[in-house]
Formats: sequence, structure tokens, C-alpha cells
Amino acid sequence: MDIDNKNSYVNGCVFENGLYSISYVAYTEKEIEDGIIYVDDDPVGELEFVSKSDNRQEYRVNFQIQYGGRDRAYPFLMLIDSIKLKLYLKFTDDSDLYLYSQRILVTTKNDTDQKSINEMICYIMSDKGLYREINENLEFSALSIGKYGEYLDRVFLELQKYKFRYYDSKERTNYSRDYCFRDIGKNYTVPEIKRELKFINEFLDNLYYETVKIERIFKSILYENKKQYEDLKKFIPAEFTAPIITTQELQLKKGISEYYNLTQNIEKIKALRRFFSNNNGKANEARLIKKSYKKYESEKIKALGSLNYQRFFYNIESLDKLYEYYCLARILNLLDEINYIPDREKDINFNYETGNSLFLNENFLNNTFYRKKGYVNLTLYFQPVVYRDSSKNEIGLFRTTGADKMYTPFNKTGDYYSPDFIIKFSGKRDRYLILDSKFQTRNTILKRDMEEVISKYYVQLRDANYNRSQYVYVLQGRADENKTTLWNYENFEMNKNNISNFGIIHFSPEIDNNYYFINLISKLENEVK
Repeated sequence: MDIDNKNSYVNGCVFENGLYSISYVAYTEKEIEDGIIYVDDDPVGELEFVSKSDNRQEYRVNFQIQYGGRDRAYPFLMLIDSIKLKLYLKFTDDSDLYLYSQRILVTTKNDTDQKSINEMICYIMSDKGLYREINENLEFSALSIGKYGEYLDRVFLELQKYKFRYYDSKERTNYSRDYCFRDIGKNYTVPEIKRELKFINEFLDNLYYETVKIERIFKSILYENKKQYEDLKKFIPAEFTAPIITTQELQLKKGISEYYNLTQNIEKIKALRRFFSNNNGKANEARLIKKSYKKYESEKIKALGSLNYQRFFYNIESLDKLYEYYCLARILNLLDEINYIPDREKDINFNYETGNSLFLNENFLNNTFYRKKGYVNLTLYFQPVVYRDSSKNEIGLFRTTGADKMYTPFNKTGDYYSPDFIIKFSGKRDRYLILDSKFQTRNTILKRDMEEVISKYYVQLRDANYNRSQYVYVLQGRADENKTTLWNYENFEMNKNNISNFGIIHFSPEIDNNYYFINLISKLENEVK
């Protein structure tokens, strides 16, 4: 373990249903007063002193009872992802330290999530994905390879459509004279044809060089992804799998498919360049439909940019993170569908400051999105920070606990909380919808997470007037035997007049129509009008 919070993978794995004991040896002159070990952000046990020799201190992990007993436990039970072990040490001189392992694969014999993972990946990579939300302050605007391919197809279609007009009259045997010379305007002279040919040739040259440059960068990104995928596969035991392996495999297949399309487009550009550059412009009697390619040039300049989106996409190293991004993309598109007007020029990447390394700002993506519908202003916060003694980024919520800095199971971060999403509705008053995304089944959420989510985001958060003005829901990512889309904590039917303050909403590719989610948004809209 080291103090660097990296995301690279270790050469090994653990078993999801494995029975483990953990010991820890520290070489330090300081006396350790307390220690907590985490699997990602979940505490699984405390350090228990065993022996000391000079500066060598030996401990074992005393697992919490619910995780299996004092000395041995199933610390990775029900986890289906890569994980990171984290150790918090508090010394007798009141100093403290966090140590991190590299990411470790959690393997299982079951992989029932491939279809859902595939659909989430395709959604994020499509025009409904997050390429529009890349932080533009990093370099240029982000480029989606899929959207760029669509742009090239439109250009090819237009150029093919009018290509015959640049043939000599003897070569136009397949086209009728009536079609080529119908009375729709004046004839163009040879110099005019040559000027338009010159413009098209320059356009195709620029397009070719830019596309080749993109192809080279994209190829290097795919190579790194393929290398990581192959390294991961080396450490999977026979008959076992890991959903993060499935995730990377599907990412790679999607990328290879788009790379193939890109190389095919390069061949098309080369063929068009040969045709237009070799044409002698002898269509002196041909009727040309005047077509400006300037709009394609301006579109190209707008479309071309950095491949930050590809770098972002291929660096998704966990299934939970993939699900968070899927939820973000889907919520943003859902807001568009229910007539919230986006103002993407206002969207920002806000930097949250904390006193420890538990929270990490994601610089690639914007994290604050502004929308408006009628008299309702809506702000979507992705991975915001709610502090105890101040409100940053105009969130307007405060944590009411944490002044004692005690690291209890529901107080791991000290004096702040960071839910996955906060949606703030502003009008005559402010109301909030706090969402925590979990790629788990409903039963797992109820057993492991629901009590903590309610405690942290409902009981321990209030607005500036010290009122609870929030609804708190978990977004459920995995399908299970529960057929209903909604789980109500207060055990009554959800309707327009009766909505629970907290619960679980199934929010995944299996659910096409998120009626309950939209109904919840409508209720909050009405409360601020």
C-alpha cells in the first residue's frame, strides 16, 4: 500500500465469495492509536494490535460482525467489480494517514450483466452520450468518433451526388441530357467550374489530413486499451470472470468497429481526391447546381477537436463508474425530453476542495449543468460536495454532522458528503432530489446501502433555513426478481399526490420509460412554482 491514490491494476485478484483473513505490519516509530480498513469506501474492519518489536508493529483486521466474524470474513461478498483497499491510520500524536492499494479484480463464476453493460457502453458512446459534456477548458471541443463518421458520410453523399457534373460530356453516357441540362438557371463557364473544383480539392485535402491525424491518435488509444485488457485477462483463474473484463472487452469491440469505419472513410476520401484532382474540367456545357461546401467546412472545423472523449471513455476502470456515467447521460437526455432548455455554454467544471484525499475531482467532465423550463430553474450537480460549515457552487445544502471528525461508518469523510447527483429546483423556493447510483440488485441495496443513504443524505443534510427540503433515492442498476420499477420506503403506492421522501428507482437499460422518475421531477417542479 502507498499514499498515492492511483487507479492502475495490481497483478492479481480476489474471489467474490472467498473467505479471507487480513494482517498488517507497519514499520514506524509512531504509535498507531486506531486503524480502519476499507473496501473502496465501505469500512470492513478495524486494526487489532498483535505484537511489537522495535519499530515493527503487527496487527490483524478485526472484521465487523456483519461481515463474517472477528478474524475471517467475506469482505468482497456481492461485489462484482474491481476494488481498492484503503487503510486509515490514526497515530497517538493526533496525525493521520491514508494508504491505498492498487485496484484489485473481484472475480466470480457468474456474469449475467453482459447485455446491460453492452447497452450502457453503446449509450455513452452514441450521440446521446457525454461528448458534449467534456470540459472544454482542457483543450478543444471533444470529438465523438461516431458523430465524426456521420459527418463524413454526409460529405461523401453530397460529393457523390454531384460528381457526374465534372465529367466530360462524352463520359456522361449514363445520364440523360434532359436531366443534366434542364432549365434551372444560367450555364456555368469553364473558369467557374475550375474555381469550384479548386475549392473542393482544397476541402478534401484538409479533410484527409485531419482525418489521418485523428486515425493515428485513435489507434494509439485503442492500443493502450487492448494492452490493459490483455494484462487483466492474464490474472483471471479458469472458469472465472470479472465484469470489468467484460466492460473493457465491449469497449474495445466498440472502438475497433469505429476504427474500421474511420479507415474505410479515409479510403473514400482518397478516392474522391483522386477523382476531383484528375478531372480536367471540360464540362463546358454541363449544368452545375450551385452548391456551397462552406457549410461542410464550418461543420468540419466545429466537429474536429481533441480526442478527450475517447480518452475519457477508455479510462473507465470500474463497472460502478460506468453506471454513474450512464446515469448522468440518461438524466441529461431525459431533461431534454421533458422540455428543460439546456444552456451548455453555462455548464462548468467546479473544483471542490476537501481536507483529505477521499474525494477526487474529475477534470475531464463538466460537473454542473444548468437547465430551465418556464419559471423553474434546474441545476444538476454531478459528484458535488456538501460541506458542514459552508455551501459551495450555490448548492445551498449543509451537512449537520461531522464536527467531531470521528470516522464512523456513516461519517467516513470527516466533515463533508458527496452524493452522486443533486438536482436543485429553484423558483419561489428551493427543492432538491438527491440520487445515489448503485449497480446492484434491489435486495443488495436494501441489505448493504439503503440505511446509510437515508442517514447521510436525508437525516444529516438540511438547507440554509435548517429545513429538510430534499427527496433521496437510490438508482438501481441491476435487474432482479423484483418486477416493479419503484420501491417505496414508506410502503404506499406512488401517485401524483403521494410520493415517499426516499426509495429506490430501477434506472437501467432494461427500463425504457422512467415514469416514476419523471413523476418525481414533476412533483418537485410544482413545489417550487
